[in-house]
Amino acid sequence: EKAVSSLLALRSQVTEAQLEEYDAKIIDALSSLRALTAVKSEPSKSAFAKLAGKLKRKKVSGEHVVPSVPLGERQQIADKMLEAVYTAIGGAKDFGSSVEDALDVSLEGMPANELRFRVFGEIPPGMAGAEVYVDGSNEPLRFDHEKLAFKYRPPGFGFPESYGIGLFTQVRSRVVKLDGLHTVDAIRVWNLSEQHAGNSFFIEISARTGTKDEWQVLYDHGAPYRHACNVLRLADYLLRSAWTPSYARLLGKIFTQYRRRRMMKPVAKLVRDKADLNKAVFEGAKVIPPQTRYAAPLVLGKHGLQVPVAYRPEKEVMAHLAEIRDKVRGTGHTPLFMYGTLLGAIREKDFIPHDDDLDLAVIIDGAGPDDLMAECERLIKVFNDAGVACQPGSAIAPLIHCHRGPVTIDIFVLGHENDKVYWPHTALAVVPERADIFLPTGTLEFKGEIFDAPADPEAVSEARYGADWHIPNPAFEF
Repeated sequence: EKAVSSLLALRSQVTEAQLEEYDAKIIDALSSLRALTAVKSEPSKSAFAKLAGKLKRKKVSGEHVVPSVPLGERQQIADKMLEAVYTAIGGAKDFGSSVEDALDVSLEGMPANELRFRVFGEIPPGMAGAEVYVDGSNEPLRFDHEKLAFKYRPPGFGFPESYGIGLFTQVRSRVVKLDGLHTVDAIRVWNLSEQHAGNSFFIEISARTGTKDEWQVLYDHGAPYRHACNVLRLADYLLRSAWTPSYARLLGKIFTQYRRRRMMKPVAKLVRDKADLNKAVFEGAKVIPPQTRYAAPLVLGKHGLQVPVAYRPEKEVMAHLAEIRDKVRGTGHTPLFMYGTLLGAIREKDFIPHDDDLDLAVIIDGAGPDDLMAECERLIKVFNDAGVACQPGSAIAPLIHCHRGPVTIDIFVLGHENDKVYWPHTALAVVPERADIFLPTGTLEFKGEIFDAPADPEAVSEARYGADWHIPNPAFEF
Protein backbone atom coordinates (compact mmCIF):
# COMPACT_ATOMS: atom_id res chain seq x y z
CA GLU A 1 0.00 0.00 0.00
CA LYS A 2 2.79 2.44 0.88
CA ALA A 3 4.64 1.60 -2.33
CA VAL A 4 1.61 2.27 -4.50
CA SER A 5 0.90 5.56 -2.71
CA SER A 6 4.52 6.53 -3.21
CA LEU A 7 4.39 5.75 -6.92
CA LEU A 8 1.42 8.09 -7.20
CA ALA A 9 3.19 10.79 -5.19
CA LEU A 10 6.40 10.54 -7.23
CA ARG A 11 4.41 11.12 -10.40
CA SER A 12 4.36 14.84 -9.53
CA GLN A 13 8.18 14.85 -9.72
CA VAL A 14 8.26 13.63 -13.32
CA THR A 15 8.77 16.10 -16.16
CA GLU A 16 6.01 16.43 -18.72
CA ALA A 17 8.27 14.92 -21.39
CA GLN A 18 8.78 11.78 -19.30
CA LEU A 19 5.29 11.45 -17.86
CA GLU A 20 3.94 9.15 -20.56
CA GLU A 21 6.87 6.76 -20.14
CA TYR A 22 6.50 6.85 -16.35
CA ASP A 23 2.79 6.03 -16.52
CA ALA A 24 3.34 3.22 -19.02
CA LYS A 25 5.89 1.49 -16.80
CA ILE A 26 3.83 1.87 -13.66
CA ILE A 27 0.58 0.75 -15.28
CA ASP A 28 2.36 -2.29 -16.72
CA ALA A 29 3.95 -3.16 -13.38
CA LEU A 30 0.80 -2.63 -11.36
CA SER A 31 -1.27 -4.60 -13.86
CA SER A 32 1.05 -7.56 -13.41
CA LEU A 33 1.08 -7.14 -9.64
CA ARG A 34 -2.69 -6.77 -9.56
CA ALA A 35 -3.09 -10.01 -11.47
CA LEU A 36 -0.73 -11.79 -9.10
CA THR A 37 -2.68 -10.67 -6.04
CA ALA A 38 -6.05 -11.49 -7.66
CA VAL A 39 -7.57 -8.10 -6.92
CA LYS A 40 -11.13 -7.75 -8.17
CA SER A 41 -11.55 -5.06 -10.82
CA GLU A 42 -13.86 -2.11 -10.24
CA PRO A 43 -14.70 1.00 -12.33
CA SER A 44 -12.35 3.97 -12.02
CA LYS A 45 -11.62 7.26 -13.79
CA SER A 46 -8.30 6.13 -15.25
CA ALA A 47 -6.30 2.95 -15.62
CA PHE A 48 -3.52 4.31 -13.44
CA ALA A 49 -5.85 5.41 -10.62
CA LYS A 50 -7.83 2.22 -10.97
CA LEU A 51 -4.81 -0.02 -10.53
CA ALA A 52 -3.42 2.08 -7.72
CA GLY A 53 -6.72 2.15 -5.90
CA LYS A 54 -7.14 -1.59 -6.10
CA LEU A 55 -3.66 -2.31 -4.83
CA LYS A 56 -3.87 0.23 -2.01
CA ARG A 57 -6.83 -1.70 -0.62
CA LYS A 58 -5.14 -5.07 -1.00
CA LYS A 59 -2.47 -6.09 1.47
CA VAL A 60 0.18 -8.11 -0.34
CA SER A 61 1.82 -10.91 1.61
CA GLY A 62 4.51 -13.45 0.82
CA GLU A 63 2.08 -16.35 0.81
CA HIS A 64 0.01 -14.71 -1.93
CA VAL A 65 2.75 -13.73 -4.36
CA VAL A 66 6.29 -14.96 -4.11
CA PRO A 67 6.08 -18.76 -3.79
CA SER A 68 3.94 -19.23 -6.90
CA VAL A 69 5.64 -16.73 -9.23
CA PRO A 70 8.93 -17.39 -11.07
CA LEU A 71 11.81 -15.07 -10.17
CA GLY A 72 12.12 -13.78 -13.74
CA GLU A 73 8.51 -12.58 -13.68
CA ARG A 74 9.00 -10.88 -10.33
CA GLN A 75 12.14 -9.18 -11.62
CA GLN A 76 10.28 -7.74 -14.60
CA ILE A 77 7.61 -6.25 -12.34
CA ALA A 78 10.16 -4.81 -9.91
CA ASP A 79 12.35 -3.38 -12.67
CA LYS A 80 9.50 -1.43 -14.26
CA MET A 81 8.69 0.23 -10.94
CA LEU A 82 12.33 0.90 -10.09
CA GLU A 83 13.12 2.37 -13.50
CA ALA A 84 10.12 4.69 -13.19
CA VAL A 85 11.24 5.84 -9.74
CA TYR A 86 14.76 6.42 -11.07
CA THR A 87 13.25 8.81 -13.62
CA ALA A 88 11.19 10.62 -10.97
CA ILE A 89 14.05 11.22 -8.55
CA GLY A 90 15.51 14.57 -9.57
CA GLY A 91 18.85 16.31 -9.17
CA ALA A 92 20.58 17.58 -6.06
CA LYS A 93 18.40 19.87 -3.94
CA ASP A 94 21.08 21.68 -1.95
CA PHE A 95 20.91 25.42 -1.30
CA GLY A 96 23.45 28.10 -0.60
CA SER A 97 24.67 30.26 2.26
CA SER A 98 23.19 33.60 1.19
CA VAL A 99 19.78 35.12 0.56
CA GLU A 100 20.47 35.03 -3.19
CA ASP A 101 21.14 31.29 -3.13
CA ALA A 102 18.40 30.42 -0.65
CA LEU A 103 15.86 27.64 -0.84
CA ASP A 104 12.55 29.14 -2.00
CA VAL A 105 9.34 27.49 -0.83
CA SER A 106 6.19 28.92 -2.41
CA LEU A 107 2.93 28.35 -0.53
CA GLU A 108 -0.75 29.02 -1.10
CA GLY A 109 -1.65 31.16 1.85
CA MET A 110 -1.07 28.79 4.76
CA PRO A 111 -2.44 30.18 8.07
CA ALA A 112 0.12 29.83 10.86
CA ASN A 113 1.41 31.45 14.00
CA GLU A 114 4.38 29.10 14.39
CA LEU A 115 6.87 27.55 11.99
CA ARG A 116 9.11 24.55 12.60
CA PHE A 117 12.39 24.01 10.76
CA ARG A 118 13.74 20.46 11.02
CA VAL A 119 17.04 19.33 9.50
CA PHE A 120 18.46 15.80 9.26
CA GLY A 121 22.23 15.43 8.91
CA GLU A 122 25.36 13.36 9.60
CA ILE A 123 26.58 15.90 12.15
CA PRO A 124 24.59 18.72 13.75
CA PRO A 125 23.56 20.97 10.85
CA GLY A 126 22.93 24.69 11.02
CA MET A 127 20.91 27.39 9.32
CA ALA A 128 21.97 30.99 8.78
CA GLY A 129 18.64 32.70 8.29
CA ALA A 130 15.12 32.72 6.92
CA GLU A 131 12.68 35.14 5.38
CA VAL A 132 8.95 34.53 5.74
CA TYR A 133 6.55 36.36 3.45
CA VAL A 134 3.10 36.79 4.97
CA ASP A 135 -0.27 38.40 4.20
CA GLY A 136 0.70 39.34 0.64
CA SER A 137 3.42 41.72 1.82
CA ASN A 138 6.68 42.21 -0.09
CA GLU A 139 8.50 42.88 3.18
CA PRO A 140 9.35 39.56 4.84
CA LEU A 141 9.66 38.66 8.49
CA ARG A 142 13.36 37.94 9.04
CA PHE A 143 14.89 35.37 11.36
CA ASP A 144 18.66 35.37 11.85
CA HIS A 145 20.97 32.55 12.89
CA GLU A 146 20.46 33.22 16.58
CA LYS A 147 16.69 32.77 16.28
CA LEU A 148 17.14 29.67 14.10
CA ALA A 149 19.91 28.03 16.15
CA PHE A 150 18.87 24.45 16.78
CA LYS A 151 18.51 23.76 20.48
CA TYR A 152 16.15 20.80 20.49
CA ARG A 153 16.96 17.22 19.58
CA PRO A 154 14.31 14.51 19.85
CA PRO A 155 15.28 11.35 21.74
CA GLY A 156 17.38 8.98 19.69
CA PHE A 157 18.54 9.42 16.14
CA GLY A 158 15.90 9.68 13.47
CA PHE A 159 12.24 9.19 12.75
CA PRO A 160 11.60 5.62 11.53
CA GLU A 161 7.94 6.41 10.93
CA SER A 162 8.95 9.06 8.40
CA TYR A 163 12.20 7.87 6.86
CA GLY A 164 13.32 4.30 6.27
CA ILE A 165 16.27 2.29 5.01
CA GLY A 166 18.69 3.06 7.80
CA LEU A 167 18.09 6.76 8.37
CA PHE A 168 19.61 6.89 11.82
CA THR A 169 21.11 10.31 12.04
CA GLN A 170 21.15 13.57 13.93
CA VAL A 171 17.98 15.63 13.81
CA ARG A 172 17.73 19.28 14.76
CA SER A 173 14.53 21.28 15.10
CA ARG A 174 13.69 24.89 15.88
CA VAL A 175 10.24 26.39 16.34
CA VAL A 176 9.88 30.12 15.65
CA LYS A 177 6.82 32.11 16.68
CA LEU A 178 5.32 34.63 14.30
CA ASP A 179 3.90 37.85 15.72
CA GLY A 180 0.35 36.55 15.62
CA LEU A 181 -1.65 34.56 13.12
CA HIS A 182 -0.58 35.16 9.52
CA THR A 183 -1.18 33.79 6.07
CA VAL A 184 2.21 32.45 4.95
CA ASP A 185 2.88 32.95 1.22
CA ALA A 186 6.54 31.96 0.87
CA ILE A 187 9.63 31.04 2.87
CA ARG A 188 13.31 31.45 2.02
CA VAL A 189 15.99 29.59 4.00
CA TRP A 190 19.77 29.54 3.64
CA ASN A 191 22.68 27.62 5.19
CA LEU A 192 25.55 28.79 7.35
CA SER A 193 28.19 27.51 4.91
CA GLU A 194 29.02 25.01 2.19
CA GLN A 195 29.98 22.54 4.91
CA HIS A 196 26.56 22.83 6.54
CA ALA A 197 24.93 22.36 3.15
CA GLY A 198 26.98 19.21 2.71
CA ASN A 199 26.00 17.85 6.12
CA SER A 200 22.25 18.24 5.59
CA PHE A 201 20.31 15.27 4.21
CA PHE A 202 16.82 16.70 4.38
CA ILE A 203 15.09 19.87 5.46
CA GLU A 204 11.46 19.89 6.52
CA ILE A 205 9.38 23.02 7.16
CA SER A 206 6.05 22.76 8.98
CA ALA A 207 3.42 25.16 10.30
CA ARG A 208 0.70 25.13 12.91
CA THR A 209 -1.96 27.36 14.40
CA GLY A 210 -2.88 27.43 18.05
CA THR A 211 -1.07 25.39 20.67
CA LYS A 212 -1.97 21.85 19.64
CA ASP A 213 0.91 19.72 18.44
CA GLU A 214 -0.61 19.31 14.96
CA TRP A 215 1.99 20.34 12.44
CA GLN A 216 1.23 20.58 8.74
CA VAL A 217 4.23 19.97 6.50
CA LEU A 218 4.80 22.82 4.06
CA TYR A 219 8.01 21.54 2.47
CA ASP A 220 9.60 18.11 2.77
CA HIS A 221 12.90 17.73 0.95
CA GLY A 222 13.08 14.08 2.01
CA ALA A 223 9.69 13.05 0.63
CA PRO A 224 11.02 11.68 -2.69
CA TYR A 225 13.64 9.70 -0.75
CA ARG A 226 10.96 8.25 1.50
CA HIS A 227 8.76 7.38 -1.48
CA ALA A 228 11.68 5.71 -3.27
CA CYS A 229 12.38 3.66 -0.14
CA ASN A 230 8.76 2.49 -0.01
CA VAL A 231 9.03 1.21 -3.58
CA LEU A 232 12.37 -0.40 -2.78
CA ARG A 233 10.70 -2.31 0.04
CA LEU A 234 8.15 -3.71 -2.39
CA ALA A 235 11.00 -4.60 -4.76
CA ASP A 236 12.76 -6.32 -1.85
CA TYR A 237 9.64 -8.34 -1.28
CA LEU A 238 9.52 -9.42 -4.93
CA LEU A 239 13.24 -9.94 -5.48
CA ARG A 240 14.34 -11.24 -2.10
CA SER A 241 18.17 -11.22 -2.40
CA ALA A 242 18.20 -11.37 -6.22
CA TRP A 243 18.94 -7.70 -6.86
CA THR A 244 18.73 -6.42 -10.41
CA PRO A 245 20.79 -3.60 -12.00
CA SER A 246 17.72 -1.35 -11.81
CA TYR A 247 17.64 -1.84 -8.04
CA ALA A 248 21.37 -1.11 -7.67
CA ARG A 249 21.19 1.92 -9.98
CA LEU A 250 18.42 3.49 -7.92
CA LEU A 251 20.36 2.95 -4.69
CA GLY A 252 23.40 4.65 -6.20
CA LYS A 253 21.32 7.65 -7.23
CA ILE A 254 19.25 8.26 -4.09
CA PHE A 255 22.11 7.64 -1.66
CA THR A 256 24.33 10.08 -3.56
CA GLN A 257 21.65 12.72 -3.99
CA TYR A 258 20.69 12.60 -0.31
CA ARG A 259 24.31 12.25 0.90
CA ARG A 260 23.75 8.88 2.59
CA ARG A 261 27.44 8.05 2.96
CA ARG A 262 27.02 5.32 5.54
CA MET A 263 24.50 3.45 3.40
CA MET A 264 27.05 2.92 0.64
CA LYS A 265 29.21 0.67 2.82
CA PRO A 266 26.70 -2.19 3.07
CA VAL A 267 25.82 -1.68 -0.60
CA ALA A 268 29.50 -2.10 -1.51
CA LYS A 269 29.63 -5.44 0.30
CA LEU A 270 26.56 -6.68 -1.52
CA VAL A 271 27.67 -5.74 -5.05
CA ARG A 272 31.46 -6.07 -4.84
CA ASP A 273 31.61 -9.45 -6.57
CA LYS A 274 28.72 -8.81 -8.99
CA ALA A 275 30.02 -6.85 -11.97
CA ASP A 276 26.60 -5.85 -13.35
CA LEU A 277 25.35 -4.56 -10.00
CA ASN A 278 28.64 -2.83 -9.24
CA LYS A 279 28.49 -1.00 -12.56
CA ALA A 280 24.85 -0.04 -12.00
CA VAL A 281 25.54 1.51 -8.58
CA PHE A 282 28.18 3.76 -10.12
CA GLU A 283 25.90 4.67 -13.03
CA GLY A 284 23.28 5.90 -10.60
CA ALA A 285 25.76 7.75 -8.39
CA LYS A 286 27.64 9.61 -11.12
CA VAL A 287 24.65 11.62 -12.39
CA ILE A 288 24.37 13.62 -9.14
CA PRO A 289 27.76 15.40 -8.62
CA PRO A 290 27.47 17.62 -11.73
CA GLN A 291 24.11 18.88 -10.43
CA THR A 292 25.42 19.80 -6.98
CA ARG A 293 25.71 23.59 -6.71
CA TYR A 294 26.29 24.75 -3.14
CA ALA A 295 27.56 21.72 -1.24
CA ALA A 296 30.79 19.97 -2.12
CA PRO A 297 29.80 17.09 -4.41
CA LEU A 298 30.07 13.50 -3.27
CA VAL A 299 31.71 11.05 -5.67
CA LEU A 300 31.55 7.29 -5.32
CA GLY A 301 34.89 5.49 -5.16
CA LYS A 302 36.68 2.68 -3.34
CA HIS A 303 36.15 4.38 0.03
CA GLY A 304 32.45 4.93 -0.59
CA LEU A 305 30.83 8.35 -1.01
CA GLN A 306 33.41 11.04 -0.33
CA VAL A 307 34.25 14.59 -1.32
CA PRO A 308 37.17 14.15 -3.75
CA VAL A 309 40.45 15.95 -3.15
CA ALA A 310 39.85 17.76 -6.45
CA TYR A 311 36.94 19.64 -4.80
CA ARG A 312 38.88 20.67 -1.69
CA PRO A 313 40.90 23.92 -1.36
CA GLU A 314 43.88 23.22 -3.61
CA LYS A 315 46.30 25.72 -2.09
CA GLU A 316 45.73 24.33 1.38
CA VAL A 317 45.98 20.72 0.21
CA MET A 318 49.24 21.38 -1.66
CA ALA A 319 50.70 23.28 1.29
CA HIS A 320 50.10 20.30 3.58
CA LEU A 321 51.49 17.87 1.00
CA ALA A 322 54.66 19.95 0.56
CA GLU A 323 55.04 20.29 4.34
CA ILE A 324 54.92 16.54 4.89
CA ARG A 325 57.28 16.00 1.94
CA ASP A 326 59.86 18.34 3.47
CA LYS A 327 59.58 17.00 7.01
CA VAL A 328 59.82 13.36 5.90
CA ARG A 329 62.86 14.23 3.81
CA GLY A 330 64.32 15.81 6.94
CA THR A 331 64.21 12.41 8.69
CA GLY A 332 66.41 10.90 5.97
CA HIS A 333 63.60 9.12 4.14
CA THR A 334 62.30 9.73 0.62
CA PRO A 335 58.52 10.26 0.40
CA LEU A 336 57.51 8.91 -3.02
CA PHE A 337 54.27 9.61 -4.82
CA MET A 338 52.45 6.27 -4.83
CA TYR A 339 49.14 4.64 -5.69
CA GLY A 340 46.30 7.04 -6.62
CA THR A 341 48.39 10.19 -6.18
CA LEU A 342 51.07 8.85 -8.52
CA LEU A 343 48.42 7.67 -10.98
CA GLY A 344 46.77 11.09 -11.06
CA ALA A 345 50.10 12.88 -11.47
CA ILE A 346 51.09 10.90 -14.56
CA ARG A 347 47.66 10.31 -16.11
CA GLU A 348 45.57 13.41 -15.36
CA LYS A 349 48.43 15.72 -14.36
CA ASP A 350 46.04 16.43 -11.48
CA PHE A 351 44.28 14.66 -8.65
CA ILE A 352 42.17 11.68 -9.72
CA PRO A 353 38.58 12.98 -9.99
CA HIS A 354 37.23 10.35 -7.58
CA ASP A 355 40.20 10.12 -5.16
CA ASP A 356 39.54 11.31 -1.60
CA ASP A 357 43.02 11.08 -0.05
CA LEU A 358 46.69 11.40 -1.00
CA ASP A 359 49.24 8.58 -1.03
CA LEU A 360 52.97 8.65 -0.35
CA ALA A 361 55.40 5.82 0.40
CA VAL A 362 58.83 5.33 1.90
CA ILE A 363 61.03 2.35 1.03
CA ILE A 364 63.13 0.81 3.80
CA ASP A 365 66.31 -0.90 2.60
CA GLY A 366 66.88 -4.35 4.08
CA ALA A 367 63.26 -4.78 5.19
CA GLY A 368 61.36 -7.86 4.14
CA PRO A 369 57.59 -8.43 4.31
CA ASP A 370 57.73 -9.60 7.92
CA ASP A 371 59.56 -6.45 9.00
CA LEU A 372 57.16 -3.86 7.67
CA MET A 373 54.77 -3.58 10.62
CA ALA A 374 57.67 -3.05 13.01
CA GLU A 375 59.16 -0.48 10.63
CA CYS A 376 55.80 1.24 10.48
CA GLU A 377 55.71 1.57 14.27
CA ARG A 378 59.27 2.93 14.28
CA LEU A 379 58.51 5.49 11.58
CA ILE A 380 55.41 6.75 13.38
CA LYS A 381 57.64 7.76 16.28
CA VAL A 382 60.30 9.21 13.97
CA PHE A 383 57.76 11.25 12.03
CA ASN A 384 55.96 12.53 15.12
CA ASP A 385 59.29 13.63 16.59
CA ALA A 386 59.93 15.50 13.33
CA GLY A 387 56.62 17.35 13.56
CA VAL A 388 54.60 15.10 11.27
CA ALA A 389 51.60 14.31 13.48
CA CYS A 390 50.48 10.82 12.47
CA GLN A 391 49.09 7.53 13.73
CA PRO A 392 48.67 3.94 12.54
CA GLY A 393 46.34 3.64 9.57
CA SER A 394 45.72 -0.09 9.79
CA ALA A 395 46.13 -2.91 12.28
CA ILE A 396 47.15 -5.36 9.53
CA ALA A 397 49.07 -3.28 6.99
CA PRO A 398 52.11 -0.95 7.11
CA LEU A 399 50.16 2.27 6.69
CA ILE A 400 50.46 5.63 8.44
CA HIS A 401 47.68 8.25 8.51
CA CYS A 402 48.47 11.96 8.55
CA HIS A 403 45.37 14.14 8.90
CA ARG A 404 45.98 17.67 7.66
CA GLY A 405 43.12 20.15 7.50
CA PRO A 406 40.99 19.27 4.48
CA VAL A 407 42.89 16.11 3.49
CA THR A 408 44.27 12.82 4.79
CA ILE A 409 47.74 11.91 3.55
CA ASP A 410 48.62 8.23 3.81
CA ILE A 411 52.24 7.12 4.03
CA PHE A 412 52.79 3.46 3.11
CA VAL A 413 55.87 1.62 4.34
CA LEU A 414 57.54 -0.54 1.66
CA GLY A 415 60.50 -2.88 2.06
CA HIS A 416 63.49 -3.50 -0.24
CA GLU A 417 65.32 -6.80 0.01
CA ASN A 418 67.03 -9.10 -2.54
CA ASP A 419 66.00 -7.14 -5.65
CA LYS A 420 62.38 -7.10 -4.54
CA VAL A 421 60.20 -4.35 -3.20
CA TYR A 422 57.46 -5.51 -0.85
CA TRP A 423 54.38 -3.29 -0.97
CA PRO A 424 50.72 -3.33 0.05
CA HIS A 425 48.64 -4.39 -2.94
CA THR A 426 45.05 -5.69 -3.27
CA ALA A 427 43.21 -5.38 0.05
CA LEU A 428 46.51 -4.12 1.51
CA ALA A 429 48.10 -7.56 1.26
CA VAL A 430 51.90 -7.18 1.04
CA VAL A 431 53.31 -8.74 -2.13
CA PRO A 432 56.71 -8.73 -3.87
CA GLU A 433 57.46 -6.71 -7.00
CA ARG A 434 60.65 -6.27 -8.97
CA ALA A 435 62.70 -3.48 -7.44
CA ASP A 436 63.93 -1.82 -10.66
CA ILE A 437 60.57 -0.11 -11.30
CA PHE A 438 60.86 1.62 -7.91
CA LEU A 439 64.59 2.21 -7.50
CA PRO A 440 66.62 4.29 -7.93
CA THR A 441 64.02 6.96 -7.19
CA GLY A 442 63.39 9.91 -9.45
CA THR A 443 61.28 13.06 -9.35
CA LEU A 444 58.26 14.53 -11.09
CA GLU A 445 56.64 17.93 -11.22
CA PHE A 446 53.13 18.28 -9.87
CA LYS A 447 51.25 21.57 -9.64
CA GLY A 448 54.44 23.61 -9.68
CA GLU A 449 56.24 21.54 -7.02
CA ILE A 450 58.90 18.84 -7.36
CA PHE A 451 58.10 15.56 -5.62
CA ASP A 452 59.90 12.23 -5.32
CA ALA A 453 58.66 9.37 -7.49
CA PRO A 454 59.49 5.76 -8.39
CA ALA A 455 62.04 5.09 -11.14
CA ASP A 456 59.30 4.03 -13.58
CA PRO A 457 55.93 5.56 -12.57
CA GLU A 458 54.06 3.94 -15.47
CA ALA A 459 55.34 0.47 -14.62
CA VAL A 460 54.47 0.92 -10.96
CA SER A 461 50.95 2.05 -11.88
CA GLU A 462 50.51 -0.93 -14.18
CA ALA A 463 51.74 -3.28 -11.45
CA ARG A 464 49.13 -1.90 -9.09
CA TYR A 465 46.15 -1.17 -11.37
CA GLY A 466 46.66 -3.54 -14.30
CA ALA A 467 47.29 -3.08 -17.99
CA ASP A 468 44.36 -0.65 -18.32
CA TRP A 469 45.73 1.70 -15.64
CA HIS A 470 45.47 4.60 -18.09
CA ILE A 471 41.62 4.24 -18.17
CA PRO A 472 39.85 5.91 -15.20
CA ASN A 473 37.94 3.41 -13.09
CA PRO A 474 36.09 4.83 -10.06
CA ALA A 475 34.83 1.32 -9.26
CA PHE A 476 38.35 -0.04 -8.76
CA GLU A 477 38.22 -2.30 -5.67
CA PHE A 478 34.88 -0.76 -4.61
